[in-house]
Amino acid sequence: MVSSIAVLSLFLLFVTLLYRMAKIPFHNVVKQLKSMSLFLILIFVFQVFFKSWLEGVEVVLRLIILFSLSSLISFTTKVSDMVDSIQAGLQHFHCFGINPSKVSMVISMAIRFIPLLSEKFNEVREAQCARGFDSNIFALAMPLIIRTIKMASEVAEALEARSYDSNTDSKV
Repeated sequence: MVSSIAVLSLFLLFVTLLYRMAKIPFHNVVKQLKSMSLFLILIFVFQVFFKSWLEGVEVVLRLIILFSLSSLISFTTKVSDMVDSIQAGLQHFHCFGINPSKVSMVISMAIRFIPLLSEKFNEVREAQCARGFDSNIFALAMPLIIRTIKMASEVAEALEARSYDSNTDSKV
């Protein structure tokens, strides 16, 4: 495991170069990091409290690098290509009872649901603010859970209507 701030900084510089090569706009990167900033601050504070500030910086740098690389993959790769790669990689686990088609379908659905959940969260938050409620997480949770269950039910009905069989390797 890399534990030098200098080496981690070089890795971060390398990731920055990869973003430039991929021609990803800088504001997209900043937007992604802003969404993670509270989490990174909490991790840093816990590391400072239980270890040292140097370890806090190392852990935060590692997380920024990992998050940036995963974001780079999602910015540059189509979801269908990712799912196909996962399905191809899991073919060897078929003998252990793992259905690659089912796993890749679950991953595909999860990837597609993340932006929808974010959109639904924003809708619920705006509706709560319009009604004069504060943006308390508990006030947002129940409507969001209900909408999520409703969306999942609609997807299940759509899969059932299309006669999706997870035991075959056919695609929807």
